[in-house]
Parts: sequence; structure tokens; C-alpha cells
Amino acid sequence: MKKYLLSALSVFVFATLLSAASYPTVWLAGDGWLAERDSTLTMARGWGQMLPLYLDQNVTVQNMAKAGRSTRSYRQDGRWNELLSRVGKKDVLFIQFGAEDLHQADTASYASIALFEENLMQMIQEAEKKKLTVILCTPVAQFYFHDGIFCPRYGAYPEAVRRVAKRMKVALIDLELETSSWLTRLGETEAQNYFTDGYLNADGAREVARIAARCIQDHKVKPLNKMVRL
Repeated sequence: MKKYLLSALSVFVFATLLSAASYPTVWLAGDGWLAERDSTLTMARGWGQMLPLYLDQNVTVQNMAKAGRSTRSYRQDGRWNELLSRVGKKDVLFIQFGAEDLHQADTASYASIALFEENLMQMIQEAEKKKLTVILCTPVAQFYFHDGIFCPRYGAYPEAVRRVAKRMKVALIDLELETSSWLTRLGETEAQNYFTDGYLNADGAREVARIAARCIQDHKVKPLNKMVRL
């Protein structure tokens, strides 16, 4: 009987390990809208912090996003190379930039539309050499209303992301479109409940993560579409 129990336990442990190994690690590269935020310093949250709530518990999320980073500064500070050094084959990589690239006064971050597209394409090429599945995201809409009407603030950058996704044949989660529609439906007064100091709060981050997960499921973005838990 003891031998039987030990054998059964061994099979269970092996099956559990094998099952866990079949799940990819999800890596997040981006700016403050995606990044992990220190709850002791701010009420702001990145939607990447909340993404695990909507994925199978066996999926590990590694958040390498950093507030204030653009496609230029993310590479320059070494974070991109660090990410590539840690990934495994068949992992999944979310890339979301644009909110910082557009600031012309910030010479360390600014990237023209042409350079922004070039940077994104280079990231995709390097990620695909590592056998990663890449998912591009347009930036999350900022809280900005004029006379009670929601107004987009990213100019041509979201469309540049869409062009790159099409050109490079990678999956796209159009968060700028989805969150713009969300804020428009809420209206200015109700939308305020989801932001703090211009960024998402915990409720806002949860909602954007839920929107991202729904897009993965609706658009059948493999392999994560079967791992979404809404």
C-alpha cells in the first residue's frame, strides 16, 4: 500500500510539473501604464500588475515595464537586453510604448514616428529570434476631456503601432481604441473614479487588464487565448 501511494504521488508530481512546463511565461515591456507600481509610494497602478488576475494561475507574468520609458530609453538603460537575456523559447512578450516617445522636449525619450516604428520593428525582430510570441499594444488612453467630451492625446503614435503590427504580422491589442471607447461610455465624471494623478488607479488597472484579456480571447491570440479567465 505504501509503495502504491508513493507511486501515485510520483505520477501526480510529474504530471503537475509537466503541466506547468506547458505554460508560457508572459513578459511585459513598456512604460508606466503597464509597469509595476510601488503601493507605498503611489496609488497609481499599471495594468500589467493586474493581468495575472485574468490568466490561468499556471501562467507566470514577469513585468519588465518601467515608468517614463520610451522605445529609445528602454533600450538605452539596458532593460531590453536584460529582458532578452532572461526569456525562454515559446514565451509571450507584450510590447506597449508610445506615451513617452512623443515628448519632443525629452531628448532621452523622444522618437519621431519613423524612429518609433523602426524601434518597434527592431524589438520584434530580436524577440522573434528568441522564439517569442510578440503581442503589440497601442497605448492606454489618457484621462482627458474637453467640455465633457473625451479627447485622444497620442497623435499619430497609436496608428504607427497598428502599421507595425500589420507589417510584422504580429498580434495587436488595440488598447487605445478599446480604452477610448470605454472612457467615452463612462463620461468624464464616472471616468475619474479609475484614475489618480493622471494614471490608472487599482480599479482602472483592473479594468484595462480585463479589457486586454478579453481582446486576447476574442481575437484568439495564441497561445494565451485558452488561458484567459474572465
